Amino acid sequence: MNKIFSLKRFGRYFTFDLKNAVNNFGLSLLIMCCLPVILLIIKSLLSIVFGGGMALPSLTERMFLFSIALFFMMIASPMKLYGGLTEKKYGSSWLLIPASRLEKFISMLLICLIVVPVAYLIVYLGVDGILSLFIKDYSPAIIGSDAMKTFMSFHIPEDIPFEMVGGSSLYFFGSMAATILVFLLGGLCFKKGKVGKTILALFIIMMVVGIISFIIFVKSPEHFESLRERADVMDPERIASSISIWSWILNILFFGGLGTAIYFRLKTLKH
Repeated sequence: MNKIFSLKRFGRYFTFDLKNAVNNFGLSLLIMCCLPVILLIIKSLLSIVFGGGMALPSLTERMFLFSIALFFMMIASPMKLYGGLTEKKYGSSWLLIPASRLEKFISMLLICLIVVPVAYLIVYLGVDGILSLFIKDYSPAIIGSDAMKTFMSFHIPEDIPFEMVGGSSLYFFGSMAATILVFLLGGLCFKKGKVGKTILALFIIMMVVGIISFIIFVKSPEHFESLRERADVMDPERIASSISIWSWILNILFFGGLGTAIYFRLKTLKH
C-alpha cells in the first residue's frame, strides 16, 4: 500500500507540485487577476483623450472581461501546468520524481480543479471589489451582483429549476471543472497544437454523438413518443426528481470517465 499512496510522500510531492505551479502559471494568473485595473486605466485614458472627460468601466464591460479571463484560465492552466509532460526532457524528469502515479494524479487534480480556480476567483474578484470600494462612482463589485448570478446560471435553461442540478453555484463550478479536465486530458494526449486538437476532438465527439442520437431517434420514434406520453401523465415532482437523479448519474459518469482517462494516460506515459 505504501507504494501506491503514502500521505507523507504525497505531502512532499504536493508541495513540490504547488511550487512548480506557481513558477509555471503564477505570473499568467496574476496578470489575469490584474485585468480590472488594466481595464480601468485604459478606459479612463481613452475617455480623457477622446471624450474629454473621465469614464469608468461599466459592470457589463467588467463582467465580459471576467468571463474571457475565466475561459482563458480554464484552457491555459492545465495546458501550461502539465502539457509539458509530453515533452521528452520534462516528461522524463517528472517520471523520475519519487512519488506514485496515484499521488501525482491526485496532486494534479487538486491543483487544476481547486487551487488555480479558487486563487483566480478570490484574487480577481478581490481586486474588483477593492476598486469598487475605494473609487467613487465605480459600479458595484462583480461578486454578489445580479450580473454574476446571471452569469453563473447562464447555461441552465430558464424552465429548469436550479435545485434539479444542485443549484446554480454547483452547476457553475461543475461546468468549470469539466472544461479544465477536458483540456487537461488534451494536454496530456497531444504533443503539439494541444488547444486546437482538443477543440477539434471535442467537435468530432459531439458530431458523432449527435449522429448516433439522430439515427436512434429515426429508427425508433415510437419509443420517444411513448416516453413523452408517459411524461404527460406523470406527477411534475416525480419528473423533476427523475431529471435530477439522471443529471447526477450522467455527471458522475462524465467526470469519472475523464478522471479515469487522465489517470491511465499518466500510467502509460513513457519517454
